[in-house]
Amino acid sequence: MSQEKDIELFTEILASDKLGSFQNFSTFMSSAYGANDPSAIWEQLKFNPWIAMAIYWDMEEKDAAIYSAIDTRKNNVLSKTRNIIPASEKRQDKKIAAFVEESLEAYFIDFESFLHEALDAPFKGVSIGETIFAEGSDRIYIKEVKFKPQHLFSFGETGIAGFSTQSMMYPQTGPLQLRQGVNIENMPLGGELPEDKFFVFSFRPKYGNRWGDPIDRKAFWQSWIKRASTKEWLRYIEKGSGVVIARYNDGAAEKEMQDAQSAAAAVQEESAVAIPKKFILEVHEMVRNIGSSHKELVDDFCNSEISRIYLGQTLTSRGSDGGGSRALGEVHERVSDKISETDCKALMQAVNKHIIKPLVLLNFGPDAARPDWIIEYESKEDLDSKAKRYAVIHKDLGMDLSKQQIRDDLEIEEPTNDEDKLEAALSSPPYEGGVDAALGGRGGSLGDNKAEFAEKKKIPPGSASPSNLRMERFMRYRPSMIEFSDD
Repeated sequence: MSQEKDIELFTEILASDKLGSFQNFSTFMSSAYGANDPSAIWEQLKFNPWIAMAIYWDMEEKDAAIYSAIDTRKNNVLSKTRNIIPASEKRQDKKIAAFVEESLEAYFIDFESFLHEALDAPFKGVSIGETIFAEGSDRIYIKEVKFKPQHLFSFGETGIAGFSTQSMMYPQTGPLQLRQGVNIENMPLGGELPEDKFFVFSFRPKYGNRWGDPIDRKAFWQSWIKRASTKEWLRYIEKGSGVVIARYNDGAAEKEMQDAQSAAAAVQEESAVAIPKKFILEVHEMVRNIGSSHKELVDDFCNSEISRIYLGQTLTSRGSDGGGSRALGEVHERVSDKISETDCKALMQAVNKHIIKPLVLLNFGPDAARPDWIIEYESKEDLDSKAKRYAVIHKDLGMDLSKQQIRDDLEIEEPTNDEDKLEAALSSPPYEGGVDAALGGRGGSLGDNKAEFAEKKKIPPGSASPSNLRMERFMRYRPSMIEFSDD
């Protein structure tokens, strides 16, 4: 690697002090495109990703349903176990995997926060951060990734193509560069940025468009309708019982008309008012029930649609038409697992490409086999049901089982020594003659062994209490227990 390349690698190109005047660039520009006109905003969302980033941020800040859905999807990914898998069983490949794992855990500043911010990509379409490399005594490592506002960048060519998107003549399929109008010291206008220095996570790019396919865009109308409806609902609440009308004579002076209006406002807002006799006041009560209609629009429609966009099927009245809540819960869990699996796979691909690959390349060279950073997104089988299945296989089918396989599947560790070994609670020696002999024959009676059984279980012989009867039924039908001792 050349000295010039080394300097570029360890130098922060887009330092915050250089970007100060451009941090809110898209927010300022969005105000010029009809911020109160949803149709004008929607047109910007379709072809102007720089303005769109400000709109997406506004939606996530103001809409609790959107924020909650995004937080749920992120947590579904971040709560799963993560591992580094060597490229093979070779000693060198295992060494590389251990090196990468140590670099992420001990050298990377707050890797968890990095993953959380990287997961903005599914909702805004793309997340972009500058990778900060550092040099240690025995390695080159990634110190952190500093994410930047997406509106600072472009994926088009220079000139007019720098302002184009997938719906225009020049799609955003080119290299990463600063967008037109963002001027940074020592960076040429329209110059490409070194992509091996940047973490770029595009979510489901369409036609190669690197701005991705943002989920927030699909929830724009539902979010706008809900917020606009809430404003109207608050205005309705302020009206109280209805509209107050103050009548005055034809040809009244301007002051008299203003006094009439003030009197009407006082009746609307105050519990006690004094008005002249000449004014006639009427209160027109509201006939329609805006309260229930507001709930139907905001909660039953808008929030339900937002949840479906981000989380898939929801357990609402719309989803319960075809079955009970338990069945719907199982369906919802499966849908959630599939969505989480998709997010995990997308994040794994981005981390392996922009984090793991440069770590291995800089420390072991281009010919080294790269390990895989994985998220264990598949749901684990219930260990209780698996243990019961092993018991049935061993007792009823009489099949031999591998102790090692059982320990691995049930996540049971081997005892380290005799002191660490815990004897099974039901590891008493079997009755001579098998279970039938222990129960006094196939008829189910405890027979001659009843007094012995009662003594062992501290049950008075001949007792007919419900607890004793339950114990007899248990002993009659209980399956034999598997003993995992090493004897």
